[in-house]
Order: sequence, then structure tokens, then C-alpha cells
Amino acid sequence: MTVKKYLAFLVVITGLLIGRMAFAQTNAVLFKLDDETKNILRDATTDSWFKKEAFTSALLGGLTAVVAAWFAYRWEIRKEKRADEEFNLRVLDAIQTELKTLLEIYDADVSKKLKDLKEGEVFPHWSHFSQNHFIIYETNASHIGKIDPELAKQLIKVHEFLKVLVESFGINSRYVMESDQIAWGLRQRPMDQQLSEKQQNIHALMVAQGQEMKRLDNRVRVEADLFFRRFDELKQQRSLK
Repeated sequence: MTVKKYLAFLVVITGLLIGRMAFAQTNAVLFKLDDETKNILRDATTDSWFKKEAFTSALLGGLTAVVAAWFAYRWEIRKEKRADEEFNLRVLDAIQTELKTLLEIYDADVSKKLKDLKEGEVFPHWSHFSQNHFIIYETNASHIGKIDPELAKQLIKVHEFLKVLVESFGINSRYVMESDQIAWGLRQRPMDQQLSEKQQNIHALMVAQGQEMKRLDNRVRVEADLFFRRFDELKQQRSLK
């Protein structure tokens, strides 16, 4: 733009500012442009530098760039979300494999003996399970909050009951050790009344503990089966997308 056009815009802006100040003081103002100023403004706004075709092309180009950037952003977001979902599914699949493997080992020996336990009997067997068996679950616990809430809740319930069951087996194992020590002492001192009372007490504790382990065993079965079923449903839903 030429100096003349700049001056025209300066005149208009100055006039508007003066008019606004006057309006603030009198609540009324009459602002008019003289003929020369009008001609300057008309020339400035109809100059040959403004081309409608060029402006339209630039506008369409800008809109195209914005739309393309928006679609690229949305695609990247979907890509990242899909990658997170696939990663979480792999984590869940590893946890499920860990659970099934532990349950298979458990079923092959300990659980079978526990199922045969009758009411009033003790469970005179050592358990070699520990909390360290849940390595995959413990390592990836931070990802559980990123999965389906109901599935995450079910997975946590399974492991909490498993932990309680492991602790229950540990308690029973200590009872077995104490009972063996008492039995050895009675063989040495058959008439020891104090040892006889301890034997009766430990037997009662083992009977109660055996029933508690059997109850927990049944609860773990129910919760684990529910988790496996829900996880299979989630995988089917993901495969259909």
C-alpha cells in the first residue's frame, strides 16, 4: 500500500477514536468523512492489489491444509489408541496364561487332595505356592487401570482371592509343622499332658483351616472362570472391529 492509503486508514482510525471519546462524554456524536477522505478510502479498498481469485485460492488452500492436519491428527490418535489396546490385550493374555498355568499345576496335586477333604478332617500336606508365582501380574499391574473397568475389577478379584488362598495354605503348612513337632514330642513323652492338649488344639485349628481353604478354592474357581469368560468376550469384540 502507498503512503496515501496509510494516511487514509490513519484518518479513519483517529476519527473513530475521537468519536468514541466524545460518545463517552456526551452519549452522542456525529462523525462524518469529507469527500477527499472518502475518495482516498475508496481507492484504498478497490486497489488492484486485491484479487478475488487469488484470495479464494489462498482461502481454499488454507482450509485444505487445516482439514488435512485435522485428519492426520485424528488418525494419529486412533493409531495410538489402537496400539495401546493391542498392548493391553497382550498383557492380559500373558496374565491369563500365567493364571491357567498356575491353576493347572495346582489342580494336578494340591487341589485334588483338597477336594477329597471331608468335613472334620485335617489337610496334612505342605503347600509350596508363594506370592512370587504371580510375576507377570505384579510386573504389569500398572496397566490394569487402562483396560475395561469390569474386566480389571474381575482380574483384581481373582488375584486377591488367590493371594488369600496362598496365605491360607501357608498357615496350614505351619500347623502341619507344629503338629509334626508335637507328635514327635509325644512319642518321646507319651504321658505329657501339656503336649496332648497342644495336639488337640492344633488339630482343631487344622480342621477349621482345611474348610477355609476348601471354601477359598471354590471361590477362586468361580472368579477365575468369570475372568476367562469376560476376557474371551473382549477379544472377540476387538476382533470384530
